[in-house]
Amino acid sequence: MDNSDYIALGSAVIALAAFGVAIWQGHISRQHNILSVRPRFHIDKSYIEGLHYRLESQGLGPGVVREFAILVNEQEITDPTEDPWPDIFKALGVHGINYDFHIPAVGSTHAPNTSRQLLSVTFANISTDPNVIETIDQAINFRIKFKSLYENEMFSYKGGEDA
Repeated sequence: MDNSDYIALGSAVIALAAFGVAIWQGHISRQHNILSVRPRFHIDKSYIEGLHYRLESQGLGPGVVREFAILVNEQEITDPTEDPWPDIFKALGVHGINYDFHIPAVGSTHAPNTSRQLLSVTFANISTDPNVIETIDQAINFRIKFKSLYENEMFSYKGGEDA
């Protein structure tokens, strides 16, 4: 072997090593990107002037809703397409309230650091039984299944806990 052959062989080895390092670095960079934009949903409850549930996107990246369920005494209403609340309130024996709601659509994307009101219940008038808020609070819960834009991994959150 001539000196030029050793130089060519050394150049080929260095090029292959650089190629391997570039692939490894790309893989590590992708893993970092996936972790740095992981979504995280949280359902916040407030009792100020009524009862209010908010869906908050607290993660670093957007989350795509895969399933949304309203749990009424642990019975599920999954992905409702129309207003389920009149039937729910009737089943709970609740009346004398005003309410506003939002149902996250399957496939909708929620940006980080945003929130949406899931349910807001206020007294309709002064004669409304003050215990209706407690009745609703004890019976209602929410569950949301979501994933990030990067991953196939599904996450689940049930009001107050990761599921």
